[in-house]
Amino acid sequence: MVSLRPPTAGGPAGAVLQPWPEVLSTEAAISASARATHHRDAGRGRVPLVIDEFARPEPAARVARWLASCPVVAETSIDGADYAIGRIEMPGADGFDLDRWWTQQLLEALISPPLVALFGRLSGIDPGAGAEIGAHVLERGDRIGWHDDRARGQRLGFVWFASDPAPEGGQLLLGRPRGVEPRFNRLVVFDARRPHRVEPVVDGVRRTLVVRTREFG
Repeated sequence: MVSLRPPTAGGPAGAVLQPWPEVLSTEAAISASARATHHRDAGRGRVPLVIDEFARPEPAARVARWLASCPVVAETSIDGADYAIGRIEMPGADGFDLDRWWTQQLLEALISPPLVALFGRLSGIDPGAGAEIGAHVLERGDRIGWHDDRARGQRLGFVWFASDPAPEGGQLLLGRPRGVEPRFNRLVVFDARRPHRVEPVVDGVRRTLVVRTREFG
């Protein structure tokens, strides 16, 4: 996981970061999708939130293409857990690359104060004062065992599914009878302090952007 710099200037002519990030669906659409999750899971609390079509279609497709082109390096087990995952490295580019630019916009949007505050309100969980983000990949047979993120002071987790087409398997389990399918351009918001795991990938590649908010900045 890496901490991101504040948003930087630059990009296509006329494109700038607004208070609500341009790369995302509207705040109203995201809120409505999240509230639909509440309705389906009445009586099970306010998280997880499952939000489909999270990013606008063209940026989502460009981000998926960029991440698929990036190299993957092995990452050691996290916090002593009995699993390891691949980490996607996003190299710099010579000149301007629109796919890479939209990827940076989505990364910055995922930890932007308006979005983090919205998910805090919708989930009923104080997201804390900081956030970290990473890009991960699981291939056929890979999984992540049961774990939680309390030891690092983490609170809310966001997972954006970045594989198009989506893999078979690789569901995110959050203590519910059924796992959340890794559908492309779906975002899941959950309580990172509670145990969660990822089922084995049966076929394809499971790429994700993962955000965890934390108690301290």
